[in-house]
Amino acid sequence: MIRAMGLDRRAAPALGAAVLVAATAAWVGARSTTLGLGVLVVVPVMAVLTAAGLRRPVLAVAAFALLLPAGSIGLPLATNVAQILAVWTSAVVLVARIGGRGRRIGRSAVLAASTLLVVSAFLSTLTSVDLRNSLLQTTNYAAGLALAASVVVATVHRRDLLVLAMAVVLGGAVLSGSVLVDVPDLQARFGSTLVSNRPTGIFAQPNELGLCTAMMLCFGLAMAVVMLRRKRAALCAVCGVASALALMALLLSLSRGGWIGALAGLAVLVALLPGARGPLLMSFLVTGAVVMALLLAESATSNSSVIAERFSTIFTGERSPFDERPAAWAGAFQQMAHSPFLGSGPAAFPAAAAHGLAQFTDVRQVVHAHILYLTVGAEQGVLGIAALAVAIGVGAREALRNRRAAATLANGSRAAARWAALPAEAGVSAAAAAALTAVIAEGAVDYPLRNPVLGAMTWLFIGLLAACARTRSATTDSDNAKVAEMKRLTESLAAGFPARSEKDGPAGKRPRSVPPMGRAILAGLLAGVVVLGVGLIVITAQPTRYAATSTVSFAPRSQPNISADIVRLAATKYAVVAGATTTLDQAARRSSIAISDLRGNLSVAVQQETANVNVTVTSAHADQSARAANSIAAAVARASDNDKLISGEVTAPADPAAAEHKPSRTLLLTVAVVAALLVGVWVGIVVRYSSRRAAREKTDGF
Repeated sequence: MIRAMGLDRRAAPALGAAVLVAATAAWVGARSTTLGLGVLVVVPVMAVLTAAGLRRPVLAVAAFALLLPAGSIGLPLATNVAQILAVWTSAVVLVARIGGRGRRIGRSAVLAASTLLVVSAFLSTLTSVDLRNSLLQTTNYAAGLALAASVVVATVHRRDLLVLAMAVVLGGAVLSGSVLVDVPDLQARFGSTLVSNRPTGIFAQPNELGLCTAMMLCFGLAMAVVMLRRKRAALCAVCGVASALALMALLLSLSRGGWIGALAGLAVLVALLPGARGPLLMSFLVTGAVVMALLLAESATSNSSVIAERFSTIFTGERSPFDERPAAWAGAFQQMAHSPFLGSGPAAFPAAAAHGLAQFTDVRQVVHAHILYLTVGAEQGVLGIAALAVAIGVGAREALRNRRAAATLANGSRAAARWAALPAEAGVSAAAAAALTAVIAEGAVDYPLRNPVLGAMTWLFIGLLAACARTRSATTDSDNAKVAEMKRLTESLAAGFPARSEKDGPAGKRPRSVPPMGRAILAGLLAGVVVLGVGLIVITAQPTRYAATSTVSFAPRSQPNISADIVRLAATKYAVVAGATTTLDQAARRSSIAISDLRGNLSVAVQQETANVNVTVTSAHADQSARAANSIAAAVARASDNDKLISGEVTAPADPAAAEHKPSRTLLLTVAVVAALLVGVWVGIVVRYSSRRAAREKTDGF
């Protein structure tokens, strides 16, 4: 058929893909013109980026950093662009690694400590009071960890670190610059403790913008120094412009937590780049001059006085009368006391507060405790706090170890070391550590990491820190190996034997292909992750429904000789009343549930060997289900008022707090994990068998 159409085997897949994209765009375009045009544009671009990422994995991670400004766009199945991009990046890098591209992760203390956080979140999910949101949040953590691991795998060379770092700078410049397009008119009250009309950019609230710009200010300024030391004037200018945009956006955000994080990050940056303190000091002076000019130019802008007053509240401790943080803090301690070891579950803070674990009713809709450490403690318990402390400690240790690369260079000639090229792993590590310090410092007063873009950025910086540690370790091992190899070659030549490198291949190059067993493991891992990811998406997309049950008990009146069989038979007769139109219409009015939905989600059952009738109503809200079930049960009990033999009574009314959650996400999660394990093992066995068969055929051919 392909020959009949005049196509060769290479053109046929391309044509098939084009037809598939066109058909998908036509189908989506029939429902939404905007989405149809988006499919026509996005799919080819992602196909090109995928092809480039398979050849050079760092390009896939760089594309992720450049596309982050669109990360907050919502997608179906309760996902967003940032999550989809993180999964796409991890999958591309993993496939490239199976094909021999990239490098091994090796022993990474940063990734190991980050894994403890994810494991802690998973354990807390098992006992969560809001399993759906906890499962979704844990999935986000797992996707972030995979993204961080992808950064380590993709950055094979030092230039890869610089490419990825510049992509992060450019993406951050877009995020910061979008805020400056329209500067709002700030309106301050209560001594600037409450300011209205603050800019938010692509984020949901100004504090999220403050953390983003604080991270980008520290990272961009560090990369400007790195490029200056490497004598890349154009790239240094780009980083400088990105830092200036981040600074202006940070000031306009009026986020006190962002300001605190930026100051802490810059202090860490000075400590981690000892040879670059001169350029950093100059940058700080220029930054301070710009800030002072902005604050003093009251005639040019009415917002400058607001910025000064807002900054002064950091030291005065003033709060607005509507500040809900003290109540949220008290609620966090109450949740920790209720479940100290595993907490209420990731992202389950508002659900736990709604169930009564809140100090005051007016903060039961607050999504977090406004402090990173209190939020982690309330949601993941002591185990989560311990894992977070270990992650911070390990990250600080690795950042200090990466600093030694710069310190070793600076120990040489002072004249040469002053403007010598800074090792990439030392500079990028200092930049990533400064950005993560901004997160840790702002976490002392706020918790804006619920935003998917900020979460992805944090995992990206964690990956960069781990990649720099991996590069430092590989460089040290390589230097030691070279010394040992030179010693061995010298001894061979002295003994009169031909010298040949033991670790080089026949052509003098180290083979890059993955061993068969490693290929099988990676293929099985990829298949298992895909199955588990699809399963988690399906599970989280299932709407949570609540089944409330009200029980009506029938008993004989004072007349004698009424057997239990007669009572049970009468109970069956009255159970029919529950489905009557009059009964359902009254229950629908009381519960605000459509009568058609109520009829389809009503279950009436008579308990075996008893005269009890269970009336169960399922809906999207527990209180609605309970009101409807109680209304129907009361109607069933009233129907027996004129019966001379038996009487009915509602003995167990429905309670919204005791409503059953449907579907059982724990069971579905278990099925998804088991399916992922089975598919991963099966794919690994098939790949291993295919590799052995190919090797056997190759051997037989000789």
